[in-house]
Amino acid sequence: LPAIEAWRSARGEGADDLVALGTALLDEGKPEAAKAAFGKARALGAGPVAGLGRLLALQVIANPDAPAEATRLLAAHPDATRVVAAVARVREASGDLAGAVSVLADHTASHPDFAWFWNWKGLLELELGRWADARMSFEAATASDPDDPEAWTTLAAAIHKEGDDEGALAACERALALDPGSAAAANNVGVILAALHRSREADEAFRRAGKLVREPLILLNRAKCAEAAGRLRPALALCDSVLEVNPGSREAVAVRRRILGRLGAKARAGPRPQGRTPPPKSAGRKSSSRRRGPRRPKSAR
Repeated sequence: LPAIEAWRSARGEGADDLVALGTALLDEGKPEAAKAAFGKARALGAGPVAGLGRLLALQVIANPDAPAEATRLLAAHPDATRVVAAVARVREASGDLAGAVSVLADHTASHPDFAWFWNWKGLLELELGRWADARMSFEAATASDPDDPEAWTTLAAAIHKEGDDEGALAACERALALDPGSAAAANNVGVILAALHRSREADEAFRRAGKLVREPLILLNRAKCAEAAGRLRPALALCDSVLEVNPGSREAVAVRRRILGRLGAKARAGPRPQGRTPPPKSAGRKSSSRRRGPRRPKSAR
């Protein structure tokens, strides 16, 4: 029977019965009715579970009152972990990243062993450009759970943003030691090596990440690395591969345009004239008879 008919047959009037009804109505795709059931259950003293159900119903119907409802729910149950997580999620979804960070910060202050809360908080702080705060959050996450490779991977991202590339590489190595199959950690290694102008090693890291998961971001990072090394044709091909997977990638389009511009400028410059010998560096002096050593490659500079 549909949820409402089953409830009517059972004549359930208690708070728990109404919570069960609301849950069933959500499952049946009737969020408006579920919201009413959860609201009545809350009035009967059902506790945070009824408030969470009502909040979920508001989110399903995209009700603009969801953030305000979340704030009221948090005020009523500030120590309930499920409530804190739901409120942070609502604020994040509405674009209020700072508000989500504030909620998570209050909870981690009294629950410092919640590694996943620390990690979540750090990710939001990265998006907000708060590098130092993000680093502290990820350090707390790794302290709480040192065997979590994701925490080490995200810590590496924060350390890199602060400019400590060697420290970031060390964090990536810790992540890969815990999980050799972490594409995110391998990608971070590539990003850091590229920042250090170690393009060949960076490309190897991106290739490793690409073998672990087919992710447009990794292909785009390889394209940027190839462009930085002056390998414009391979870079262009990689951009095209990104756009095949994700045609709406604005960054890939921008990188592709930049590469095409550089290729166009190179073509307009044309080849260097043949048969002309550049003048000696010191006119009037005889060239030295000593054999010169090999030139250092550009990548070694």
